[in-house]
Amino acid sequence: MKQLEGDVDEICQFIESLFESDVLNRVGIKCNISSSLTDIANLVPVFGKVYIESASKSVSITKKKQQQAQLVLPRALSVPVETIQVELQQTIENKSHVRGCCILPEGRFVLTYPDLNKIEIVKEDGSADFSLNVAAAYGVAYHDADNTLAISSWWFNGVGAQITIIDLTHYEYDIVVCCDLKGTPIWTFKNESALSYPSEISAEYDGNVFVMMASSEPSCAVCEFQHVLTFASIWCSDCDEGLCIDCSKHHGISKATRKHVTIPISEYKTLPTYITNIKQTCSTHDEKYMIYCNEHECACCNDVVKNTKTSNAFLEIHESVNEVAENIKRIRQDKNNNLKTLSEQRKQIERDVQQLSEHCEEKQQQAQLIVPKVSSIVPIENIQVKLEQTIKTESSYISGCCILPDSRFVFAYPGLDKVIVVKQDGTVDFVLNITAAYGIAYNNEDNTLAISSWWRSQGKQITIIDLKGRRVKKTFSPGGQTVGIAVTNNKLLYYIKNKAIRVMDLTDESTRDITTENMDTEINITISGHKLYYSTYNYHTVICYDLQGGKQWTFKKENVLKFPAGISTDNDGNVYVVGRGSNNVVVISPDGQTHKELLTKRDGLYHPWSINFRKETNQLLVANDCQKSVFV
Repeated sequence: MKQLEGDVDEICQFIESLFESDVLNRVGIKCNISSSLTDIANLVPVFGKVYIESASKSVSITKKKQQQAQLVLPRALSVPVETIQVELQQTIENKSHVRGCCILPEGRFVLTYPDLNKIEIVKEDGSADFSLNVAAAYGVAYHDADNTLAISSWWFNGVGAQITIIDLTHYEYDIVVCCDLKGTPIWTFKNESALSYPSEISAEYDGNVFVMMASSEPSCAVCEFQHVLTFASIWCSDCDEGLCIDCSKHHGISKATRKHVTIPISEYKTLPTYITNIKQTCSTHDEKYMIYCNEHECACCNDVVKNTKTSNAFLEIHESVNEVAENIKRIRQDKNNNLKTLSEQRKQIERDVQQLSEHCEEKQQQAQLIVPKVSSIVPIENIQVKLEQTIKTESSYISGCCILPDSRFVFAYPGLDKVIVVKQDGTVDFVLNITAAYGIAYNNEDNTLAISSWWRSQGKQITIIDLKGRRVKKTFSPGGQTVGIAVTNNKLLYYIKNKAIRVMDLTDESTRDITTENMDTEINITISGHKLYYSTYNYHTVICYDLQGGKQWTFKKENVLKFPAGISTDNDGNVYVVGRGSNNVVVISPDGQTHKELLTKRDGLYHPWSINFRKETNQLLVANDCQKSVFV
């Protein structure tokens, strides 16, 4: 405090010397001080005169009396939250998902697009200034000490593992640079009055350089074709280009264009971008659009129209193809019905044979009837697997997988909100966006997929996908998040997280619970005949129920199977389960008494999660959790 009083006395003496020498009539001296002096002012009751001003950002000392000084301390008064007001000043259209934004000191805006791997600097009027490619650009922070930007990086699939520093000082505008082939600059041209916003550049044989400037004002297309820059005064919607005053006169009297509709360029500039972006000509054939095709949802030019067959023969072929498609569908349906009928007849014959055998055994005096029973069931110890194919997947986490009758594969990515159908060669066939898509079950009755949904706090629906139309057919709410899911004989079975395993009759959508035992863990389910099999992740068990809710058996051997996840069955009722914790695939007999380890970590398994057995071809599909690979 004494030091401060001494400094004030020296300043006052300096002020008095100025007054006595008549150099000036008044002097004001301002200096920045720390806000901590506010506490000093509160502790010292008398120090000259103290005035608190909220608007001041400096200390003002003026001559008043000898041995006194006026001390003005700034106090930044906080604004109450309820008095804060905002007003919309501007709306800027962005290109994609913006994850970071920043306002630079000169008023420009910085936007980050992690999915486009770039950042964009936007001017105050909303037009683009420049952009830079930065992998998975996410957050942005401005450092005013050296006029730089710090860019963080993160996006899905593990993209982005760096922080990028961008120097804004060395970015120059409106220049043309000439370099030799080694990259050494020869000359630089910069004249904003003559050249602004250069966009395209070309050079002649004699070395003359032609630079085209980008402007917000549309230019005359006719003059531009002659390498002359002239601003347009009107816009022709038929020609889809601007015209200057001179060219518009010829345009209005020419026989080919005199009936074209034109508007002043000032009106054209007021049109929204979704109107001005509409093209009148085909970019492929450079022909004017003639018709719109509803089936393909696109405009067609005359070149496409004249090559389209419109004869009766074409219509007849089209109708014949539709009839063939309907016949194939009917044949497939008849085939499925025949298989179902044969299966039922086989079971009936087996029951009749069993009854006949029991009847013959009861009568000892009669001849013994020996009925041979043909069984195609393969003992578990004889089951062998061989790797046929490895498929690289889009993401490292696949929660559900399935093999379709036509040998295509279906994968569910809950973190990406996607269901992807992949061809047999591993290429993508099509993609559908399904929120938190988790489990997959194929219904051969109507060629549809049933998709359960669960991912963290998202997903509370079951989605039915029409594979023929490649669209979502139906969505309904089961009353919670769903994990395991299965379909059989117009019955849909699904596990509602932390509640129950429930069955729905698809004909009338009536529901009932099969079991509510140990529902506080992840559960995957499958069906074989009239038996329900499900795995409990945290309890390390595989459990069998009948569809009426009666428990049949429980398999639990933690030294063989840990943290079981995906589950499926084959034609003989054998149960295939992946152990995420034990990194293996275990097959269990239909009665739960015997088992065999089919695949292990040595076969490429690392935290496997989902599995599916295709009964028509005896193919087994296994997907890892932590690697972008699937094994067939």
